[in-house]
Amino acid sequence: MADSQPLETYLLNNRERHIGRIQALIQQPTLPSEDNGVEETAEMMAGYYRELGCQEVELVPTKGYPGVWAYYDAGASHTLVNYCMFDTKPPDHSRWSVPPFEARRTTLEPWGEVLLGCGARSRKGPYMTWLNALEGLIQTEGTLPVNIMFLAEGEENQGSPTYAEMVASYRDRFASASACFSPGAAELDGVLATHLGYKGLIFARLKASGAAWGRGPVNRNGHGMSQVLVDSPSWHLVQALASLVGDEGRRVEVPGFYDQLAAPTEAEREEVRQLVARNAGKRWQEVLGGVGGDVGASSSELSEEEAYLRYFYHPSFNINGLSAGYTGPGGPVFSLPGEAWALFDIRLPRGYRVEPVIESIRHHLEETGRADVELEVLAAHNPLEADPSTDLLTAVRETCAEFDLTVKADPYIAGGGPWSIFGNEFGIPVLFDVGIGHGGRAGAPDEYLVLNDTERCHGLIKSELWYAQLLKNYARLLGGG
Repeated sequence: MADSQPLETYLLNNRERHIGRIQALIQQPTLPSEDNGVEETAEMMAGYYRELGCQEVELVPTKGYPGVWAYYDAGASHTLVNYCMFDTKPPDHSRWSVPPFEARRTTLEPWGEVLLGCGARSRKGPYMTWLNALEGLIQTEGTLPVNIMFLAEGEENQGSPTYAEMVASYRDRFASASACFSPGAAELDGVLATHLGYKGLIFARLKASGAAWGRGPVNRNGHGMSQVLVDSPSWHLVQALASLVGDEGRRVEVPGFYDQLAAPTEAEREEVRQLVARNAGKRWQEVLGGVGGDVGASSSELSEEEAYLRYFYHPSFNINGLSAGYTGPGGPVFSLPGEAWALFDIRLPRGYRVEPVIESIRHHLEETGRADVELEVLAAHNPLEADPSTDLLTAVRETCAEFDLTVKADPYIAGGGPWSIFGNEFGIPVLFDVGIGHGGRAGAPDEYLVLNDTERCHGLIKSELWYAQLLKNYARLLGGG
């Protein structure tokens, strides 16, 4: 890193402007579930890519919200794909200590100066940090060490229903890529955390209606008292859902659902045992992403090792939400709804493919006399297994060593998304949510990104330097730098 002084000086001189760029992106709401600001944010992202010097920048129309394609041609021998999600979950304003789209700079113990805002950690803050680093490299060295293909979406929090559609538009271009990378802020206490694999995702809606069923209210709601004579689409949906699972949702009862399930190998079990040992003194509820510490007894009956194995290598079937008829003030209380729906997500471990699972659910509904219950698949992404010896991960390890950090690469995470397309369809390594620096409360009230160096993490400038050095190390490992 002896040659990094010009870049570091540039980043220090532009620190306030770079923070302002992060704030500007946070201040633009991007809430696809509320039809709020997605197109505007896509235009902003296109502007950032143009400012970077990308020779190609265009909005990508889809059947949903537009994405953004951009290409920076550095004249390099290798090309990196950069996945980006620029949308966020809707904030619960009542639980924030500051307006969630203000992007306020403040002090938060024990971190010192932080940026509070919706997307500060997931994912607007880290992504703009990445773009700041690329800008710094170009300004101080004239270009980047690799070419970069950017493909950004604003629908990740809806399951990325159109990302595959966007990928298809540039399929011939992605065929030349060497790897896919997505930035993050995953450092704490001298360790950068990442994951080598991602579960598959099926995001779908089941809908029962009197019109499709031929029973119950059709085209309007009935009165609740009429249920003594009129069948209920709501109960029809509930019975359909109940037929899908047993044991309070712990086991899926759809025939064929577990046909693709493979038990953990001894090597995978040993990897999990080592992971449990590294987290000795912490319960799995504190370690595994998305779980949270407030978990009832039914989940905590598992041993530590069993919990990790189930998290990595077992499928799940979760109901996101249910809706029918009256759900609050301002509507008819005593209604017999003419339709009802449920949103659900299924997470699938390595070895699964989404298509057979979807077909098994359709077949089950037909076989149980519920062919009228509509299954609408909103998004489906296969799981992805990663090779721990790739040049990209090697570059991450080397770069972390230069910053006196170690890398903790867990074998899997229970989440997944459209970035798996690049591994499954193009055969390239994929790393998602990788970067130093620290943020917290992702998607939750008072989400934050740390701005200054602390005893427990690096701040904005070091994070930008790390991305720049990562690209240099990666290009060198590939023989291009």
